[in-house]
Amino acid sequence: PTVQQLEPAPQLRARLVTIKGFFEPDVFAEAVQRQLDKLEITGAEVSVGRQRTIRVKQIEIVGFETTLCKLDDESSLRVLIEGIGGRRHMGCGVFVPCQESGDGQDS
Repeated sequence: PTVQQLEPAPQLRARLVTIKGFFEPDVFAEAVQRQLDKLEITGAEVSVGRQRTIRVKQIEIVGFETTLCKLDDESSLRVLIEGIGGRRHMGCGVFVPCQESGDGQDS
């Protein structure tokens, strides 16, 4: 692990976001939007990627790769600090700035 200073970015990505009770991409995206609303973040676009899981003891927890786009600086910092969803102590819902690749597509 490396320690980095938080810097705002217009696009953030989390490898795994879990929200209890939401296992389908469409309703999961709506749940993410509700959490953004609670953080008073408006205008962000939510993109739900592939489904991912994490195993804790004998329990498999389902979540999704999640990308947030069109964030202003203040909203970006709020997401970086607060995160989205649960189980952040296990690394879920932790966002990082998206890295731009040379071909114009995000990685």
